[in-house]
Amino acid sequence: MSFKTIHASRGLEAAHVILLNADSRPGGFPSETVDDPLLILVSPDEEGFEYAGERRVMFLILSSSDITSFQSWASIRDLRVAPSFRHE
Repeated sequence: MSFKTIHASRGLEAAHVILLNADSRPGGFPSETVDDPLLILVSPDEEGFEYAGERRVMFLILSSSDITSFQSWASIRDLRVAPSFRHE
């Protein structure tokens, strides 16, 4: 099993894809971070619907699996098991 960011896994395929942290909290997806005003000035105009870029990336990542895709709102931090339960 390997972990990659969404952008690092672009163009790759896998038998199974698990997308973690798929919510809008900090570091989640889609990102609700506001762009720097200077970046907004040099960026192309926004598309006709909200989160257009994020939707495209979401489609690419969830369609890159050969067998299954799974989306979770949990982050890797949430999935860690307490040390006392590791061997049970």
